[in-house]
Amino acid sequence: MSRGGLTLKLGKYILFVGSLIVTLTAMSVNADTVKDQSNAISVETTDNSMISKDKINKENENNSQSNKENENNSQSTSQVMSDLTKSSSVQSTNSNDLNNNSKPEIKKIEEPAVSEKKTTVINEPKAKAVEVKNGWYSVQNDWYYYKNNSMQKGWLQGGNDWYYFDPQNGRMHKKWLQGGNDWYYFNSINGRMQKNWLQGGNDWYYFNPTSGHMKTNWLQGGNDWYYFNPQSGHMQRKWLQGGNDWYYFNPTNGHMWKKWLQGGNDWYYLDSVNGHMQKGWLQGINTWYYFNYYNGKMYSNTFFNDGGQTYFAALSGNVHSPKYVSQWIPVRAPEGCTIASIAMLMSIKGERITNMYAAYANLPQSGNVFTGAGFITIIPASNLVTYVRRYSSDIVNISGSSISTLVNYIQNGHPVLYYGWSGYERIYGNRNHAKVIVGYRNGNFHVYDPCYNHQWDPAGTSGGGKYDRGADRWISWGDLASEYNGSGAVTIV
Repeated sequence: MSRGGLTLKLGKYILFVGSLIVTLTAMSVNADTVKDQSNAISVETTDNSMISKDKINKENENNSQSNKENENNSQSTSQVMSDLTKSSSVQSTNSNDLNNNSKPEIKKIEEPAVSEKKTTVINEPKAKAVEVKNGWYSVQNDWYYYKNNSMQKGWLQGGNDWYYFDPQNGRMHKKWLQGGNDWYYFNSINGRMQKNWLQGGNDWYYFNPTSGHMKTNWLQGGNDWYYFNPQSGHMQRKWLQGGNDWYYFNPTNGHMWKKWLQGGNDWYYLDSVNGHMQKGWLQGINTWYYFNYYNGKMYSNTFFNDGGQTYFAALSGNVHSPKYVSQWIPVRAPEGCTIASIAMLMSIKGERITNMYAAYANLPQSGNVFTGAGFITIIPASNLVTYVRRYSSDIVNISGSSISTLVNYIQNGHPVLYYGWSGYERIYGNRNHAKVIVGYRNGNFHVYDPCYNHQWDPAGTSGGGKYDRGADRWISWGDLASEYNGSGAVTIV
């Protein structure tokens, strides 16, 4: 330090302030112009950022340094300024060795013009609101249902409809679904559970209108009955066997049939109450019908035997049995047993001789049939058949047949006229009496004898002889064999 042209040289002072290292460098100062001279004070931070201060003396600001951009935030700047102030005090304290009158004047350091760091505010995209799923959602032609973001599984009721969703993936079910022992069907488009009738191809199905389960077995709808297959559920059509019974269902609407049914050339009858196919006898209006026990076909244009009796079912199905005809009433013809017996044969087919008197009178037989005058023996069977063809072309001569052969005719429904003896006969020479076998059962023969007034006349009311057994009587095989020797036998076909 010198006076006059005093030059003051200050050394470098280093202050440690917090995390900042402040370096004060004193430049050469002329004592006479110390007030006009200013030193450059720089603040060096640990992150190598420099903050330049303004000139101490603005009037002599020829060599001022430019301000550097402050990379620190405003808080750091304030801290630095505080440290600078402290540093200035330290510098002044350490200059006591200088002339007290020549102490340099340290002016107030103005805060530098610090360029603030530009901050670009990037608006973050607003968080998209989380969608809460409710209702129906379609994904690749499949439908799902959500309630409060929870996927529906299992059954769901929507109004009057029901839906079903897969328990695993929640997909709405379509078409057939088995649940336990029941089956359900869901519409292939909207998934609604099927109720009532459903057509599938050529088949029909029915679903309970409340629970929706597929109906099997019997169903009553109004006055009609339906049947649904226990396995497949399809509505039954045509024939169905149930136990020992058969049923028939309309092939169009499936109604159980309860009346007459024609199948080809055959006729059947289905009971008007329970629908069972008729077997055996059926009473109609003023007639009877008979149906095969195995296939239910109505007997038609055929002879048959039921319970040991001979019958004939006409083409219409009307069943006829031989009718008892007396040779005494209404026309009295003591020797007209052959004509009365032929009339009984014809009655099984519902045929009759309209003029019995003429039939008796014209019989080509020796003697008078009304008085017995000149009578020797009854007409031979062959001649009888020829004569009665005028009344029925179905009469045939089977004379010479064994009893076993006669049994075969009878069991097939054909009554047989045979020659034997009457209760009036005392001398048993020619077999001068004709009778009709109308049935056979267990070795016994059911015989109509025309030599009585009425069918209910018992034995002892005609002649009183050995063969006076009654108008309507069952006789043994031995009894028949004692009369019949094959001399005369006629039947109707």
